[in-house]
Amino acid sequence: MVVDSGVSLEENTITFPEIEIETISSNPEISDNMIEGCVEMDLIFRLPNASYSQATINFEIVTGPGYATNGIDYVGIDGGPIDPFVTFEEGEDSVSIHIIPILDGEIEGNELIDFIIENDLGCEIRYDTVSLLIQGYSAMVDTISPPTVTCEGCPVDLWVNVYNGWPPYSYLWEPGGATNDTITVNFEEPGLYTYEVTVTDMCQDTLTD
Repeated sequence: MVVDSGVSLEENTITFPEIEIETISSNPEISDNMIEGCVEMDLIFRLPNASYSQATINFEIVTGPGYATNGIDYVGIDGGPIDPFVTFEEGEDSVSIHIIPILDGEIEGNELIDFIIENDLGCEIRYDTVSLLIQGYSAMVDTISPPTVTCEGCPVDLWVNVYNGWPPYSYLWEPGGATNDTITVNFEEPGLYTYEVTVTDMCQDTLTD
């Protein structure tokens, strides 16, 4: 006996629930990526709708050369390693992880964080990868104009050159309050004059010389 159920499935017509993942930089004016000790990141997981909660989404954090180490190179909002899962409580359709890259003072270049997301919301398990980048940060260093002997009434240029940090830089000279990297001063009386310059980068690190 042959039974015709009247139901047919066309190839590629089955749809699967998608987990939407969004990354939000804590300071997009500086960078869309994380920067050690400077720019943090929110990783937001969104369900298709709240009917899929309660749910736990697991993920694998890739390790190895070129990858940042969880709990050492970056931590969660509680200061510890990031858990390899997120949990949606009843009625929730979005959950976020806050990632804080650690300024360790080591020169190690950029590092990756890859999350391999396990999506088991549908009738089969599927995997997606989310890649994040942590950019290294090196403290500012400078060279500055050397001590100078000049004559009364003769102008002198004072300057500072800055390297590393995260440009552009801002400058503040005292006395006078000038805000350029080079200033010209002129002395009408003999004596010893001292000027100080403070440099601030985009990450609000400062250097005074």
